[in-house]
Amino acid sequence: MPFVASPQQIRTFRQRVSNPSYSQEAISVEFITTRDFIASVLPPTLKPAELSTGIISVSSWESNVCGSFSLSSISVRCTCDGLEGYWVLHLIVDESFAITWGRETWGEVKKQGMVKLSSHERKKSGYMERDGLRLIEIEAEFDASFCQQSPADGMEWFDFEVKAFPNSLGTGLHTAPQLIVLQVTDDYTVHLTGSGRLTLRGTESDPLHDIPIASVGTFTYCRGPSRWCVVGERALCPPEEYFPYFVARHYDNVADFPVGKGMSCICDMNRIEGEGKGGKGDNASALRSWTST
Repeated sequence: MPFVASPQQIRTFRQRVSNPSYSQEAISVEFITTRDFIASVLPPTLKPAELSTGIISVSSWESNVCGSFSLSSISVRCTCDGLEGYWVLHLIVDESFAITWGRETWGEVKKQGMVKLSSHERKKSGYMERDGLRLIEIEAEFDASFCQQSPADGMEWFDFEVKAFPNSLGTGLHTAPQLIVLQVTDDYTVHLTGSGRLTLRGTESDPLHDIPIASVGTFTYCRGPSRWCVVGERALCPPEEYFPYFVARHYDNVADFPVGKGMSCICDMNRIEGEGKGGKGDNASALRSWTST
């Protein structure tokens, strides 16, 4: 591709970006948390749903707009503008172009990490790792119907994203954040249920250990096409109200980045009381596990 796109390249870009298509293979588990926790992590205008639940997933994807990639996600159930859907708390992706596409187009909170999904007959597993620490591990076993490979019913749900960018000085947002509503249709060719174990660890930048999980439900394995369509967009709130959510969701804790000797004096002068001095991953928590039978 040249440094300036040709008319044909522009036509192709517009056609694909306006009609993205995906296929997925995923292991997921629903968890029960508290209404207070969900309320504490939702930005203005989003509210907790009647059920205080969330979903943790490890998956592999193929797409006509950002190629092949794997990801892990943690979402909580919520409502907005009369719709019930999910708010993504944490989203780790292993390919840079998929990260760029998601952050720039829909405002997704994709960050870089290592994600692996494995499948051997009835046994499935997946994990997500950042900075040498395995933060999510899912191990599950599914029933014998896996061998039948029969078509399964799909599901339709809504995903809430917020598109926002920092200003050039880094002191706030460039413009008012925009709420993006996506209608997602998953057409499963395989959909299985089973039991398994979920293990979480956390750090300052990835505080998964702070999620108050009371229990986990049935583990699911699915495979098939997934369609994502923008069905709504509006201003969310004043920029300063969303900025705390933006910093915590889109970026790692900058105080955890190690610096060379030439920069250490500058960083110490600018350090805010209470900020850490260790490198990323140094403040790992003890693991927490939940089992579904």
